[in-house]
Amino acid sequence: MSIQILLISFFSIYFLLELFQNFLQTKKITPLIKIFQSILLVCAIIYLLVQQVLPRNFFSIPGWIAGLLIGHVLYTLGFFITVGFNPIVKKQFLSFYQLLRFCFLSPVILGRTLIIALTEEIIYRATIQSVLLEIIKNVPITILIVAISFTLVHEHIFQNQLRQNIEFLLFSIFISVLYLITNDLGFVTLLHFIRNMESNYLEYQEKLQEINDPETCLDELEKTLFPTGGVL
Repeated sequence: MSIQILLISFFSIYFLLELFQNFLQTKKITPLIKIFQSILLVCAIIYLLVQQVLPRNFFSIPGWIAGLLIGHVLYTLGFFITVGFNPIVKKQFLSFYQLLRFCFLSPVILGRTLIIALTEEIIYRATIQSVLLEIIKNVPITILIVAISFTLVHEHIFQNQLRQNIEFLLFSIFISVLYLITNDLGFVTLLHFIRNMESNYLEYQEKLQEINDPETCLDELEKTLFPTGGVL
């Protein structure tokens, strides 16, 4: 129980710092947030190793493939919720092969996007969700706590329209449910990764229409996506 209390304590501090920073739109406490996030991640990895979740529940090639495919479908549905009946939704859904090719154009974008997805899934779904389930013993409340906290630590929530925020919350709930059902960390990580990468790909396409220079577009995308160590 001591490791669980430690995890919840570090997570609560980390969450409150992120919420404070995002709400006030300030970057002054970013170094402090990174320190607590790093400590929380190390504690979470130790917890998952002790619980034998890692590496057993991560290296599953069928889970990775399922995560990519289902993640692509979920992103399309979320895209439809936010933009409605728009030809760009169909175009995005049919561009899965181009998306996979884009993933390997920039090692920086690929690596950082994957690391961010893995870090968040280790902390939120694999660790905090599991710990809260043991403490609260109530599935709906646990999933809501995890989904809402996961939503609020993302800076864009305080800048987006209501429809976009509802879609992101629904995604957070759904991915929590999927982890609860599958207990497959690799699956939800790749699902999370492909969602972030699809957003990167759409931004790349927009820049490409403006500049028409792939190398310059990738350089600009790397700078705008990771100015302070996290996807905007």
